[in-house]
Amino acid sequence: RVLRGRVEVDDAYLGGARSGNRGRGAAGKRPFVIAVETRPNPESGLSHPVCVRFDPLPDFRQTTLAHWAERALDVDTLMVSDGLAGFLAAGAQVTYHQRVVVHPRKSSELDCFHWINTLPGNLKNSIRGTCHGFKVRKYAARYLAEAQYRFNRRFDLPSLVPRLLFACVHTPPCTEKQLKAAELWT
Repeated sequence: RVLRGRVEVDDAYLGGARSGNRGRGAAGKRPFVIAVETRPNPESGLSHPVCVRFDPLPDFRQTTLAHWAERALDVDTLMVSDGLAGFLAAGAQVTYHQRVVVHPRKSSELDCFHWINTLPGNLKNSIRGTCHGFKVRKYAARYLAEAQYRFNRRFDLPSLVPRLLFACVHTPPCTEKQLKAAELWT
């Protein structure tokens, strides 16, 4: 789904080695972009998340993020991002780009990044509680897609079972080798 309206975006990582370098330098981390479409809630005065995208990317270079924005965001979007240089190119793909440089403050202290800071923690706790070990580089795209699917349909629970049955009936059979490959195939 293409996101529109007000969209918070941020770079994130999944997995990585526990010892050694931390943060972006850690071995085995899978980079992905998280984008959250939000709408104002008139009752509370705060925003609430409508839809989320977890898109695995090879890196956070400007060309990569610009291509991602073309596919993921509607042209008439307000993209709210931090100071990552790659988001400048992504911001050029939309009509409005609000760039909030968070240094020296933490982004978690800013209301404009509330959902972009909440959802990755929820995602990682969900994966940690369900999967006690998996090959991040190989299977991250599948776990991110599953979490995105569940989040985006959280208010339409009755349709999940019929949709699952529809997908089961219309999906061609796969060999075990194809399932273990973890790459997208046509």
